[in-house]
Amino acid sequence: METTIAVARMYLAGVFDRVPALRMLLAHSGGTLPFLAGRIESCIVHDGQLVGEGKVGAARRTIWDVLREQVYLDAVIYSEVGLKAAIEASGGADRLMFGTDHPFFPPLGTDEQGTWESVTWNAEAVSKAVGKGSEEAGGIMGGNAIRLLRL
Repeated sequence: METTIAVARMYLAGVFDRVPALRMLLAHSGGTLPFLAGRIESCIVHDGQLVGEGKVGAARRTIWDVLREQVYLDAVIYSEVGLKAAIEASGGADRLMFGTDHPFFPPLGTDEQGTWESVTWNAEAVSKAVGKGSEEAGGIMGGNAIRLLRL
C-alpha cells in the first residue's frame, strides 16, 4: 500500500509533470497501484477542489499515462494473475523486469535442483502470464533490464 500512496502523492503534487525525464522502478509490481489506478483516477476527476483549481481537464496527464510512460515494475508478484494486471496497467510486458525478494526474504527452501523457490515461483508466473519462451518472457526475464539499464 505504501508504494501506491507514495506514487499517488507524487502524481498529485505534479512531480511527474515537473520532471518528465523521471523514470521509476516500483517493487512488488507496483503494489496495489495496478489495481487501484482506476479508482485513484476516478477520485481525481470527481474531486471538487481539484476541479475548482482547474487541475482536471482534457490536457491533464492521467495516472495511467504516468504508469505507461514513467514507471517500470518488477515482476515479484508470485502469480500470473497479478502479473497480468501489472502488464495491463503499465502498458505492456516491456515495462516489467524479473526480480526476487532476496535478500529481504532469504529462501526458506529450495526445489530438487537447489533453486530458490521464490525464483521458481516468479519465473513460473512469468511463463504462465506471457508464455514460456515468448519474446515478452525474454524481456521480463532480463531483456528489459538490459535495455533500460543500457547494459
